[in-house]
Amino acid sequence: MYDSVKHFNSSYDSVTAEFAFQGKSITELTSWQHEFRPRLKNAIGLDNLENDLARHSVSATKHDSEDMGHYTREKWTINVEPTVPLPFYLLRPISISGNVPLVITPHGHNPPDMYAGITHDAEEYAHMQEGERDI
Repeated sequence: MYDSVKHFNSSYDSVTAEFAFQGKSITELTSWQHEFRPRLKNAIGLDNLENDLARHSVSATKHDSEDMGHYTREKWTINVEPTVPLPFYLLRPISISGNVPLVITPHGHNPPDMYAGITHDAEEYAHMQEGERDI
């Protein structure tokens, strides 16, 4: 029978981990990080992303604002990359002034409007209520 743990342990045992951390001090950790980070950055493509976005300025557009009683619900889009608009909702408390904590709630696999309390039919509404998906 296939044993994934045995398989992967065998696979990993046959490869030398070039950047396995063996240090015991903060100085050794700092040195290891200094050597490892550029290679990791390159391996996961952050160098390419950095080059692609060198001349990009993030911009945001407010599309709508609605008074919800205790808060204002604003619909925005932020252009995180030149061709990647990211829609989001900003919920602003009405009775609180000054600095307040920021809460970020990623929309997951459901319609993004649902997390701001917006549904488009009875089925979406029931789904939102059963999963406590409206913030």
